[in-house]
Formats: sequence, C-alpha cells, structure tokens
Amino acid sequence: MKRVPSAISKSLESLQEQIGNVTLVVKNSNYYVYKTASYWDKKTKKVKSSSEYLGRITINGTFVQKSKTYPTALERAKKIIEGLGGQVVMPLTPSDERTEEAQYSVEEITDVDRAILTGLSMNGRARMGAIGKLANISAQKAQRRIKTLGNQLGINYTVEVDLDNLGYIGFVAFIKFLDQYPSIEEIKKAFENEPLVQFCAMLKGEYDVMLYILTENNMRTAMYDRIDKIRMKALTGYNARWFITPVFGVDDFIPIRESFFELLKTERVWERSKERLRPLEGQMLVREYSILKELTLDGSKEFKTIDMEYKLEPGSARYSYHKLREKGVIKRTTISMTKLPVKYTAMIMMERLKIDDAERTRNNLRRNLISYTNYPTNKYCLLLDIIEPDGVALFMPVFENNSLEDNLQELRHEVSGVNFKTLIITSIVLGSFCYRLFDNRYSLVHQELVKTGAIKAEKTVLYEA
Repeated sequence: MKRVPSAISKSLESLQEQIGNVTLVVKNSNYYVYKTASYWDKKTKKVKSSSEYLGRITINGTFVQKSKTYPTALERAKKIIEGLGGQVVMPLTPSDERTEEAQYSVEEITDVDRAILTGLSMNGRARMGAIGKLANISAQKAQRRIKTLGNQLGINYTVEVDLDNLGYIGFVAFIKFLDQYPSIEEIKKAFENEPLVQFCAMLKGEYDVMLYILTENNMRTAMYDRIDKIRMKALTGYNARWFITPVFGVDDFIPIRESFFELLKTERVWERSKERLRPLEGQMLVREYSILKELTLDGSKEFKTIDMEYKLEPGSARYSYHKLREKGVIKRTTISMTKLPVKYTAMIMMERLKIDDAERTRNNLRRNLISYTNYPTNKYCLLLDIIEPDGVALFMPVFENNSLEDNLQELRHEVSGVNFKTLIITSIVLGSFCYRLFDNRYSLVHQELVKTGAIKAEKTVLYEA
C-alpha cells in the first residue's frame, strides 16, 4: 500500500487499539476501514474470512462511522447471525421491562415521554407531582419513567446561563486549513486547556473546525485581543484562515466547560480582605460562584450538599440559586440528552444578501425555527445570530437520512434573500451540544411572532419553579 498521510495513519492506529484487526483500503483518494475476522465454516470444513465495513477516515484524520442499516444494535446482530446460518429466538418482554442499557428508538417516543422531557427541559428541578401533572400520570409513575428515560437517553442535568447577564459574550471561529491538516489529537491538545474555549468540532464543508469562545463583554478591542492570544498559541505550524464573528444565542446555548470556572474564580470572585471590604461591580460572591459551577456540572445536585462542600451557612446555596435567577444569570435548570440516536448534527448557515426579501419572509423563518418534530428533541439544538456575515446559523440534529434535505427544501421555499451553506459536524472534540425538548411557546422567537401578529398567543403551562 502506498504511504498514507500521518493524520490517517494515527487515526488507524487508534482504531486498531480500540477494535482490533482492522484494514485500510484506499480507493479514489478515499480511505475506507474494514474489520476482518476468521471463522470455521461447518459446511465446507474450512477456515473462512469475513470483512465488515466500519467507516472512512477523512484527510484530516477524522473517523466517520458508517450509517447504521438497522435501527438497533440488536437487530443488526440478529441479521449477522442469521446470515451465517444461525437462529435467534427473541424473548417476549413488556416494553417497560427493557434493560436500562437498551437503545432508545425514535419511533418509541410517546406523548407521555414528550411531556416529561419538555417539563424537565423547562425546569430540571421540578417536583415529581408537577411533572406527573404535565404528563397526566401519577408522581410515582413519573419518577419511574424519568429514571428509565434517564438511562436510555443519557439525561444530564445542568443550568442554562445568560452570558450577557454574567458579563460575557460568545464568539464563533471557523478555521480553514490551506494545505496540511492537523489530527484530532493535535486540535484537542491545542484548545482543551483554553478555559475560554467552550466547544470545538470538526466540520465537513467550507470550513474544517468550529470553535465557540467566551470573552468578557467589555471593549471590542479587548475581546479580540483575548481571541488573538488563543490563536497565537494554537496550531501555529499550520497555514490556516480564521473567520471570527460575535454571536448572540436565541433560546439555546452551549453548556459551559468545567475549566471555565477556574478562570471565573480567578477573575471575578470576590473574597473579603482589608483592601476590599465590598465586592466591585461585576464581581461574584463565593456562594454565587459555587452554585453556578456545581449546578452547571450537575443541575440535580442538592443545595445542602453544596453548602457542606463549600462550607457555607445552611441555606446559602438555595438562596444564591434564586438570587442568580432574579438577576437573570441562571435562566433555568434544564437537561441535555447524550444517548440519542442522532446520525450527525448539521449546520445550516443563512447569510442575508437581499435585506428586503429576507425581512419580508422573516416570519416564515421564525415559524420554521419553532416548529415541532416527532423526535425527542427540538428541531434545532442551537440557533445563533451571526454578525459577520450577517445572518443566522442553525444546528440541526439529524435522525433520519433525508430529514436535512427535506428541511433545506422547506427553508428554500419559505425564505428569500439569503444564501444557504450546509456543513456537517463529523466529530465533537471539546464540549457538547444541549439536546433537549424546550417548550417553544416560551421562546423569544415565538414572542416575536405574537408581537408581529403572525400568530396568536397560546395558553402557556406553569412550569413549577
């Protein structure tokens, strides 16, 4: 085999360590990965070999797993066994008695599940009685169902933070490498120790890498200076173009990484001293910092546990939580699902070119943004207003093969005066998206539609605080 690029070689070595006997096949400048195995054929009484296609490795070393043909791993295993002449007998068990590790299928989502997931997305600390009322079931049944969904969907609890009220602003950086491509390991090493970098992903399309960066919301030059310092330290051996733009979130967010809080503690937390008897404007109290950090990492954590860990007066954590909600720093306790059967996440960039046409069809876009799907998440997991270029970036979890194309066709039909670009997120290097089922009747987009008279105000639900 001819010599392959180092990034691909490193990725292949990593796969060999994880999976075992894998083979690389090069065809038309593409790199395909197969798993090989030998087995004894009873009929021919000979050793035969088999190979299974696992996926491909991109030129920058990213392993892209093949799309699954069958809906679950169990079905796929059944097909393989039957293909080798075996027989599979499946036991009949009620759906409620599935093992906690069972893969959740999109088709299994019920109205009860949607009500529970919406309730937890709007208030992850709601009482079981309130969740049961939303789903029209008892508190006991709601508790059991939440436990099952938690295991099947990988539900994590966190808090949604209003960056503006915290004193920060988000930036998105898109990186395009001009010749050589760094490996995923190099990219991770370049940014994982940067506390301002909250998210890093590999892209397929016009750009190669996307970063989401936080800086203090102060003078514009100071914000860009901090980003420049990150850029000057990272991936300096590669020729690359960086496209950097400030962004503003619309009802969605990217969870904050733990490393950010160490920086926040150093720069923003006030501690009493002879020189500083009172906190300066913009500084946080220790108890406020503790609740913000701990609930970001685990939104279900008990207030009394935080009091004990930080040696606070009893009741301090609870008081600080509600105080931060009053200040608008914490919007709500919410959830993020980590075990969804998402094939990939796509980014749809909509750059406004003809302002009058874009404004004329703006309400059509708004309706699309808050439209519901049959999936256990919102249609988009992140919506960002982008300043440079002027437009919107939509991040869409794709569950089925044709759903992205169908949605793009719908958007092109409904929205005018914009240029569409589509990119695929092939792997998340740092951070995570927040996959949840937000009640769009509470969204800013919905409020704008009501304000313009495009839709009527709907009766909202009380999500118990």
